[in-house]
Parts: sequence; structure tokens; C-alpha cells
Amino acid sequence: MLRDRLAFSPILGAVIATGAAMAILGYILPTTPARADLLIVAPHPDDDLITSAGLILRARQAGEVVWVLFMTNGDVMGMDSGRQRQDEAVAALDLLHVPEDNIIFLGYPDGSLEDLRGPYLAANTTRAAANHDGQTTTFGDRGLGRAEYHRHIFGDHATNNGTNLRVDLTHVLSSYHPAHIFVTSEHDAHPDHRTTYHFVLDAVAGARDAAPSYNPTIHKTIVWNDFSNQLAWPAAANAAVYFTEPPNLQARTGLIWAQRESLDVPLEMQVATLTENLKWRAINAHTSQGGNNGYIGQWVHKDEFFWTERTGGGSNRPPVPNAGTDRSAGRGARVQLDGSASFDPDGNTLSYQWRQVGQPSVALADASTARPSFTVPRGTAEGTMLVFELRVGDGTSTSVADALSVRAEGTVVPEPDAGTPQPDAGTPRPDAGTPQPDAGTPQPDAGPRVDAGQDASTPQPDSGAGGDDAGTSEPDAMTGGALDAGLADGATNADAADEIPSADAEPIPGEDTAEPGDDDGSADPARDAGDKAAHDDDAGDDSRRRDRDDGCSVAVGKRSTSAAWPLLLALAWLGARRRRRAGQYGS
Repeated sequence: MLRDRLAFSPILGAVIATGAAMAILGYILPTTPARADLLIVAPHPDDDLITSAGLILRARQAGEVVWVLFMTNGDVMGMDSGRQRQDEAVAALDLLHVPEDNIIFLGYPDGSLEDLRGPYLAANTTRAAANHDGQTTTFGDRGLGRAEYHRHIFGDHATNNGTNLRVDLTHVLSSYHPAHIFVTSEHDAHPDHRTTYHFVLDAVAGARDAAPSYNPTIHKTIVWNDFSNQLAWPAAANAAVYFTEPPNLQARTGLIWAQRESLDVPLEMQVATLTENLKWRAINAHTSQGGNNGYIGQWVHKDEFFWTERTGGGSNRPPVPNAGTDRSAGRGARVQLDGSASFDPDGNTLSYQWRQVGQPSVALADASTARPSFTVPRGTAEGTMLVFELRVGDGTSTSVADALSVRAEGTVVPEPDAGTPQPDAGTPRPDAGTPQPDAGTPQPDAGPRVDAGQDASTPQPDSGAGGDDAGTSEPDAMTGGALDAGLADGATNADAADEIPSADAEPIPGEDTAEPGDDDGSADPARDAGDKAAHDDDAGDDSRRRDRDDGCSVAVGKRSTSAAWPLLLALAWLGARRRRRAGQYGS
């Protein structure tokens, strides 16, 4: 079956009780393990989700290889019940993007694991299942190979005893060499849960005998804290709240709550509306266990927690990541992340590996330090969550990822640039090329404003020649000698530029009040003084109004090369009108 890539391994006898070693000398172990980043070892279907659903989803979203292994089928009510729970486990893990071929069912009897490591450890013993079927061998038809693991690998059902269970579990670890193994603790009050931990350590020892360099990190947790007071913990499901410390934890187990890994679940599992929360939905797939109406429904919280250890290869203890707390920041703000609460139990210097998850992408500066920083993109939609993951290393091992999110707020932080008015910088001038709000607002003593889209440095029309963007410049730009040629009756540049009459100026009796019109020199009909606008022969161009503080409206806009002379005529006409009112011309 797999003999072309496997080798005999008598070393397994070191982890099997004396007298049972001879029974397994013919079993074989892989010489070229496949890859697994994480292995979740669950005593029963549903333990994987309540302890590690967020961890599984985050790893899958990062493209990591995740395997989930069930010690039993949860068949305490019989084989049919066990098959139903297999179906539920496969359906729930599908929601977390774990394919069925990455799910392993060992198929040993529910409620009997402690016996399999005790009186039924030896290979010549058989533990009948503690249910009405009383099966004496493993069974299963879901998961890898659509069969329980022993039958998939070795071709037949395994007799229910501890030797076979150890062989199967050691074969799994030797086949995939998972870097991180997640399991219930030796301090868990449920006998199947605490015994699962001990079987995992046995299997790690067997895998290390075959491959001494293999030294995974063990992450252990507690589901059943204290049967005498179990209803007091955990608190009711609340995706926005972290797990609280189990009652009497340290006194009962020696575990210190402050030394745990607290790993934030992905945002899909922080949704407040539980029916839309992915962890809630996955747990609810286990209908035979009451779904979210039962005890397992209380395990929807903001994090998942573990304590880390290593079982061999020296005394090094793995580092613990802490990405910090979630926060909000204005769009355009500079944000500094802080992973300095991460720690190494041995006091070793930590290395830091930050990465962003999802969009919009940001430039994360100093991503290999405890405190990287980035700027929230200005175009980010309000309420967008920017997610960052942190892993830490101590030179020997690297942690799994913890995460935090930064919510983009509605307030946009002003961007300091040359076009933005700064405090105490005097009267701001329009930024060249930037449309200004409320274009009709007068600017004191500023003359005609620069048209939106017009560069203030663009030369203005002279001698009848101008570009498409030619318009009205600042007042002193009108004093160039080129304008003299366009002024009638000896009017000078200074005369034309000195004063532009107010819209409410009293008309001079007998004076023609028609305004300069199109490029053919004709005049438009008279308009209301407050509604004046120049027209040009460029039908696609809308004139833009700019008002002086004296109330005069001067229309400026895009003009063709031939459109410069009407403006010059207008200026000449204004100069003549000024002199006429001053008495230079007789009536």
C-alpha cells in the first residue's frame, strides 16, 4: 500500500508497554513526511471547533496546511450516533475551508480512552465500546480514505486497545510532522480529554525516535474545568468579549492565566449577530449535541486560549505572541502597532514578523520590529477593518499568529502639503489646478481668481494669441505692454487695469450698455447685472464666474487662440468708460 515510501521502524517499541512491542514490529513509518503546519487533535467531534475554530480558519486563510484528527467518533450512544457525528464534523469543518481529505477519524470508542491507556493498553487486549453496540474494533466511513485511519493505512479495522491507538497516532505524526499540535490539557476534567493529551505525548516520542530533529510545539487548552462547578464557566456566548479565567484554575491545575496564548479569532467570528457569526454557525452544525443551544454554544468569544510547551530537544519553551488590542484611527492617520506584550518564557530575545491580511493594502514600516507603523489610506471607506497578524520567534521556534484590527474612522486627517492652508500662514491662495469650494466667494483685493484647473503660472493672452487654457491672471499680470495694442483711443494698460466698474454702477445716459460678445465681435443682448457671463465660440466650454469684492463679475474660462481679442476689447471699453465718467469726453 505505502511500502514504496515507508520503512520498518522497530523503534516504536520504546513507546509501547513492555510485552506489546513485538506486536508492532511489523508496522511501518513514513521516511518522507508530507507537510502539515497545524494538527488539531480532538477527543470528540465538536471539541475541535470550540477550542480552535478561529485558529483553523486563520491558518487556512493564510494558506497553511491544517489537519484535524478525532480520537473517537463520539459514539457513546452507539455506532449510528458516531456516524452522524462524523457527518456533522465534516460539514462544520467545510465551513472553515478544511477539505474532507484533511480530516482523520481514528475511530476508537468514546468514553474509553482512559481504559485504553490503562488496563487495555496491551496489544492482546480488547476494549468493547461502552455503548449498546459494544463494538470491539475501530470504525468509520468519512474523512481521509473514507475510512477510519487504521483501515485506510493498514487495510483492516484495528482492535480497540492502546497499542493500536498509539501506532495510529504515531503514524500520523510521522507522516505529516505538524509544527504545531493543539490538544486538550492533562488538567481537563473529562477523562477522554486529559487522556488524549497523554496519547499525543506518547506519539510525539515515537515520531522523534524515528526523526530526532522533529520537535513540535504543543498547545494545550481546557474544555471541562471543574465538573462540580462547570456551569459557572465559560460565560455566555459573546463574540466581542474574551474568555475569562476558569474558576480556581491555578490552584487546581498549576496553569497561570497570564501566561496563556490569547489568539484573536478572525473577524468572521467576531460578528455580534450570532446567526451570522462563522464560529457560531460551525458549532451549530453539531445538531446531535444541541448545537448552539447546548454547552458547546457558550464557546463563541473573541479569542481562543492555550498554554505552550515542547516535549523534547532541550528545555526551550516556545514564545507567546501578543499583537495588542484593536483600535480605531482616522483616515490619513499614522498608526503604530505594538507587539511588545509578546514574551518568551525563558527570557530569550524575540524576533517579530508582522503581515497585513486583506485590503486595502498599506505600506507597513519596520515590520520586523515590535512596533511597526503605517498610514491609513485616505480613500479607505469608513468602517473598513485593517487586519494585521504577528508571529514571534525565539531562535528555536516560531509562534502561531495572533492578530489585531484597526478600524478606519470617518474623520479624515488633513494631509500637510503646499496646497493646504496651514495655521497662521496668512491668507491662503488657491492651489494651482485644484478646484476650490464656493468659487463665487469674493477674495479681498485679490483680483480675478485663477480658474479651476488653470495653472497660475500660465502666460496670459498677449497680442491676440493665447492657449486653450488662457484666462484672467492676477492684476499685475495685466500691465504687460502687449495689451496696449488692444486698447482704443489711447487708453493705457494702467487705465484698463485700475478699476473695473461695479455691477450696480449707475449707467451713463446714452451709453451703449451692451457687453462684448462672441468671437465675431457681436454683442449679446443686455442681461441682468448680477447674471453677467461672457460667451465664446467654444460650445463645449462653460464659463466660470469669479467675483471681486466690489461686486463685479468677470467671466473667465477656456478660450481658443482667436478668442483673446474680445477680452482686450472689453478692457479697452472699460477704460474708455472710466475716462468718460471722469469728464474726459464731452456729452
